[in-house]
Amino acid sequence: MIAKPQKGTFPSYYNTYVDLVPDAIKRHLTDQANSYSDFIESIPSDKFDHKYEADKWTIKQVMLHINDTERVFGYRAFCISRNEQQNLPGFDQEYYINKANSKNLKEKALLAEFMHLRKSNLELFERIQGIQWDIFGTANNFKVPLRLFPFIMAGHVDHHVSILKNKYLV
Repeated sequence: MIAKPQKGTFPSYYNTYVDLVPDAIKRHLTDQANSYSDFIESIPSDKFDHKYEADKWTIKQVMLHINDTERVFGYRAFCISRNEQQNLPGFDQEYYINKANSKNLKEKALLAEFMHLRKSNLELFERIQGIQWDIFGTANNFKVPLRLFPFIMAGHVDHHVSILKNKYLV
């Protein structure tokens, strides 16, 4: 079992994500991948280019952002699990979305990408054992515990699925 990271051991802006997920994080990550897939597949195809306000992302862009974040957090977790001492860079989500040419992306491809990323991250988390979860690294100029990453990955997806349900698909 991976214990939740203690508040105060990571930047407080991650509390939003950590607070959304249960302690049984490995089960939640697996179940979430399946429920996310079911949810995305339930969205009518004509909705994927929808924005709920002019300056907001489309549903496809939200999916792309979820994938980008899953990839970045997975990379950070991998590096910290290997005791990387370098500061891992932050990323500008708006810049990444703007450079992604999302209009040409297909929702099925985005969903398949997420499922591959999640599977890969779950395999990484299976190899991390015991006190290795207590390793700290530096990401975006903040000291962070390795154990933070499964929780923020899951919470990040839950956060955006809630936005999709409550703002885009009403």
